[in-house]
Amino acid sequence: MNNNNNDTVIVEEERYEFIATVISYIGLILSLIGATIALYISYASYKRSVQNKGSGNGYGAVTTAVIA
Repeated sequence: MNNNNNDTVIVEEERYEFIATVISYIGLILSLIGATIALYISYASYKRSVQNKGSGNGYGAVTTAVIA
């Protein structure tokens, strides 16, 4: 009787460990996606500021990028 109860506890712990692992992987994936989006946005605004600098409006573009 006691041994059976102990097995159940072990299974519960493994399940919680699995859930925690899944949650941490989801968090890792979301942070990678967020970092990729942030990098893309900063790259796009950098390209835009370089293009605007050619037409003499670089300062406004940099200010806009900082505000954004």
